[in-house]
Order: sequence, then structure tokens, then C-alpha cells
Amino acid sequence: MGRLIILEYDARAGGVRQALLREVEVLALAYGGRLRFVATERDAGSGVVREVMAVDLASGVDADALVARWRADLAFPTGVAIRRLALEEVRATEPVEPLFP
Repeated sequence: MGRLIILEYDARAGGVRQALLREVEVLALAYGGRLRFVATERDAGSGVVREVMAVDLASGVDADALVARWRADLAFPTGVAIRRLALEEVRATEPVEPLFP
């Protein structure tokens, strides 16, 4: 199975989302990765506080090497928390839908 990289950062920091999207675009072209989602965490008083971005890596991509390369790149935004998750296959039975309401 593949790997999922979770990037979490302060949504109020200017340009971070755009910089990360550029990195994901390069990753997609070079290694077949793709953006899964961007989600926001909102505070009732001040609005958007944090953003979470999930990047799906194709099988065979070394997630540790990729993260190390990002960390060594001075252009990579600071303050981005990165987690590497291994995707696992889950077999679940779907509930049977009734034929008639």
C-alpha cells in the first residue's frame, strides 16, 4: 500500500498553502503523488486557525527521503508539521441495502 503525508500549518501564515501546493505539484509530476484534501480548523471567534493538507504518495516513493529533502530545502515553509502514515487495506462488509423502502 501507499503512504499518506499529513501537513499541518497555521492558516494565518501568508503564502504557506501556495508554497505547499507547488511542492505537491512537483511531487505529482515526478513521483505520481496527489493531493487528497485540504481541510481547515475554525475558531468560533477569529475564523480559520489551522489547515491540514493530505498528500497521497504512490507505492515505492520513499516518504522519509521526501520529508528530509523538504526539511533541507530553505524555500520550504517553516512551521509546517509533517506526519507520515502508512495506508492499510481494510476489508469491511457493507450493510445490505433493502430492495424496497
